Amino acid sequence: MAPTQTKSKSKGKPTNKPFARELPVNELSLSAPFEWIKLGWDDYKHAPKISMIAGGLFCLFPIASIYLTYVYSYITILPSFIILALVGPIFSHVFYDIAWEFEKGHKPCVEHFMKEFHRNAVQSFGFIVFLVIMIIFWTRIAALIHALYPETLPTLENMLPFLLTGTAFGIGLSIFIFCMSAFTPQILMERHVDLVTALYSSSMAVLNNKGPMLVWVTILALGTILSFATLGLGFVLFMPLFSYASWHAYIATIATKRPRKYK
Repeated sequence: MAPTQTKSKSKGKPTNKPFARELPVNELSLSAPFEWIKLGWDDYKHAPKISMIAGGLFCLFPIASIYLTYVYSYITILPSFIILALVGPIFSHVFYDIAWEFEKGHKPCVEHFMKEFHRNAVQSFGFIVFLVIMIIFWTRIAALIHALYPETLPTLENMLPFLLTGTAFGIGLSIFIFCMSAFTPQILMERHVDLVTALYSSSMAVLNNKGPMLVWVTILALGTILSFATLGLGFVLFMPLFSYASWHAYIATIATKRPRKYK
């Protein structure tokens, strides 16, 4: 099944430079994210056992994070986010590989995953380091803003500048991280490119499709909120589903010379 999108339109032309080039992208319709979810659900149904097992293993990490935060207060928040930033891409790679194998009409296997995981391992590890740095930066700035709060019990009027500053910074950094990471791991997994090319291409793909990406990030945010609201158990469903859907988002967004095959 072809992805829901408008005509293929290259927003950026690849150059002959070995680094920091922009991969061409397609122009998407607002309904495209819902098609990705549908295709992701089809992948989930085709591999229910491994999806639930891997999703169940991943959900142990947010469950542990919630428990540790409850027991030891805020001091475990930063380590918890760093651990999630480390294990999240690894689990996502598992699901990307499954969706990729389904796309090619192959049966997923561990051997293929291990081969592809090491295909561009250095650049993929660099992406994980990038995420960890962003999380540390985020928490340090949040701590700095909190340190500037008035020591006495302030009024809402006095607190408003701090709340607005913290909210604006959080939203801005969230947008930056999403732009940089929306398609970077998929690009690094399939293509022999450098990290800068993947990060730049991902950000331009998001910026050139603002409407569909807003719909997409809203869906991701709602699923994440529901997962944490169920004490992490929701990740058994949403981690595989969103990873599969993210692979279809990637192959629908990042253009190729030859049309991709869809279900």
